Amino acid sequence: MLHTLTGSSVRFLFPLSVQDWARKNDRSEIASHLVQLYQFDGCLEGDSEKKLEAVMYHYEALLRHVQAGRSFRLSKYFCFDQTRRFAKVPNFVTAPVKNAGGILSFVQNFDDTDEILKLLKAGCIVVSEFHSEVGTEYLVPYWENNNEETFWVAFVQCKFVKKRIANWTEVNRKLDSSMEPFISRGIKTFKVVYTTADQNTISSTDGGFYFTELDLFNFTSKLGILRLHTEKLGSILAEKYPILKRAISGL
Repeated sequence: MLHTLTGSSVRFLFPLSVQDWARKNDRSEIASHLVQLYQFDGCLEGDSEKKLEAVMYHYEALLRHVQAGRSFRLSKYFCFDQTRRFAKVPNFVTAPVKNAGGILSFVQNFDDTDEILKLLKAGCIVVSEFHSEVGTEYLVPYWENNNEETFWVAFVQCKFVKKRIANWTEVNRKLDSSMEPFISRGIKTFKVVYTTADQNTISSTDGGFYFTELDLFNFTSKLGILRLHTEKLGSILAEKYPILKRAISGL
């Protein structure tokens, strides 16, 4: 079920086989998230940033189920080397899986900080359904070194864009604003930004993980070639993997 690009170490699961397995095993939490992930990816086009958000939170939910509450290195989870891992981020963490009711919890917005913290501490990934939520699309809980007293929350932002340079100053300003009510309650936080921005480097030095188009491809390539990888294909990713140019839906 694996195929490799010629001259590359990148190996892909064959997505039709994966989707077929997921549809046949939809009682499995992993299969359920795979089915929904591929459905949202199939709708990705021009102005559909909320669909990218759904692809990513279903992917993160899937990865949490795979980890099954075991301790893991956060930098390995995000497929990053040390040059892309910034300060203020925990090293080894655990990600307990909420059993009853599913791992994803949807709220109207992030206004009720206390209620959201209850959901996070129960092991939920909390998603705002408000289309214009400022700074953050969803929140992900972690416990440092398997210690229930040392609680972290990842604030995730998704930017479905096609630009050479992302405005990191503005992205971080909005993220900081959304994090403030949690920081004021003593919660440890870090940032995760998934963006299709077409660039090699990131200028930000704030604590967290920042993905450009190439980073996002490396993080999600286990799923096969997605519309996420092709609908706003930039020159850097296209040069590294020319096969992606042939996968664009408009051709």
